[in-house]
Amino acid sequence: MFVVDAGRIEWLLAAIRGTPADDETMPVRICLACVEAMPVDGASLSLMAEEGHRERVGSSDETAAMGEELEVTLGEGPGVEAFASGRPVLVADIEGPDGTTWPTFADGLAAMGTRSVFAFPLQLGAVRLGLLTLTSRSPGSLSADDLADALRVADVTSLLLLGREGQLVEDFDERWLDESTWTPEVHQATGMLMSQLKMGAAEAFVRLRAFAFAADLELSQVAGRVIARRLTFSEEDA
Repeated sequence: MFVVDAGRIEWLLAAIRGTPADDETMPVRICLACVEAMPVDGASLSLMAEEGHRERVGSSDETAAMGEELEVTLGEGPGVEAFASGRPVLVADIEGPDGTTWPTFADGLAAMGTRSVFAFPLQLGAVRLGLLTLTSRSPGSLSADDLADALRVADVTSLLLLGREGQLVEDFDERWLDESTWTPEVHQATGMLMSQLKMGAAEAFVRLRAFAFAADLELSQVAGRVIARRLTFSEEDA
């Protein structure tokens, strides 16, 4: 059961249903609203599946987007842990002791100028939907009030995602995936790997991500090479 402040619901609904700027999507408006209302510099929103497939559907800025892609490429980080555990993972300083849990991710995030990261799973009961990730250029923990606000935002976003009957509400339908910044290149490359390796989508995505990590490339770069047929995989490599 969720206990969500009515004022926070009104604030979030007003933010995401306001007049968008040009091609600004609702997931992006959620992220921008988080940055405006809380002491953070970046926010990203992603949908996830239990099999590990993850889609970024919105971010407040390029740095937040890059941090999200870094975590997907490496397959490690606070968001991965938050989704697996169903609990928020709060890192006050990625260069501090907590960052040693994910050394490669921590180094990459610090190189982008990000020092703190707070990952909140989006879920309703046992149903896990995705992640809300907040970041800051400065080290430091969220205050009790800010943490409460972030938890409420995650709760409201989850409710908006599923609606009261367990279905995506009208404004949060398949367009979220259509507008994902990993679509269509990563989807297309994943489909090509499915055909090449005779495997399911989740496993093909993991293979794509693993290659990106081993080659020190971004996931989108590897996807582009697969689509251009400059990179192929064989069943023997699986």
